[in-house]
Amino acid sequence: GDALITYANAASVDLAVKFLHEHELRPGCRICVQQADFEDEKKDAKLSKDQLKELAAASKPDARRAKYLAAKNAQSEAVSWSGEMDDGTGRKIVVLRHMFSFEEAANEGADFYTELAQEVKEECEKVGQVLRVTPLERHKQGIVCVKFKSSSEAEECIRVMDGRFFGGRTVEASFHDGKTDLKALGVIKPKAPAASKPRIAAPASTAQAEAAPLEPADAALEG
Repeated sequence: GDALITYANAASVDLAVKFLHEHELRPGCRICVQQADFEDEKKDAKLSKDQLKELAAASKPDARRAKYLAAKNAQSEAVSWSGEMDDGTGRKIVVLRHMFSFEEAANEGADFYTELAQEVKEECEKVGQVLRVTPLERHKQGIVCVKFKSSSEAEECIRVMDGRFFGGRTVEASFHDGKTDLKALGVIKPKAPAASKPRIAAPASTAQAEAAPLEPADAALEG
C-alpha cells in the first residue's frame, strides 16, 4: 500500500528521500520513498515496481540503519536554529526508571549507587558515548539519568533499554524534558530520629503545682 506524508519544511522531503528510501520498517517489510507528483495522475511512476523491488533487495541492513540515524540527525539540524541538536530540551539525557528499589539500596550498603552507575555506564556504552551517569539516590521510581554525547545515541539507548528487564524489574526509558526536577518528585527523605522523652516530668496537677514551695529565686521575685 501507498502512504502520503506531508512535511512542514521542503528540505525535509529531500532528506526523507535521501535517507529513508529502502529502510526496513519492520522485518521483511522495506519502504520505498520518493517525492509525490500531483501534476499528472496518469504519469508513470518515477520508479517501477520491479525497480523498487530490485533496489530493496540489494540494500544492506547495517547501511540502512546508518542512513536512518543520519536522516534523524540531518532533519533535526535542518529545522533547528543552530547546528547544535541539544537545544536545552534534554535530547541528550535519557531517564531510566525502575533501575533499583529503595529497600535494595539500603540493604546493599554505601557502595550501591557507585556500583550501579558503573554497571549502567558499561551497558549504555554499547550504544554510544556516555558522558555522565547519575543515579538519584533514594528515589521512589529508582531513576538513573544517562547523558550521551549526541541525541542519536540517546535515542538508540531508549530503543534498546525501554521494556528491558533489569534486576527483575521492567525498565522505562525516555528523554528528559530539561525542565522537570526529578529529585523533587520522588526522593524519599531520611527518617528523623525519634524524639527523646523529657528528663523532668511535668507536675501531676495544677493543685500540686500551686502547693509546691517557692524556690529561692522565685521567692526573691515575690518580695
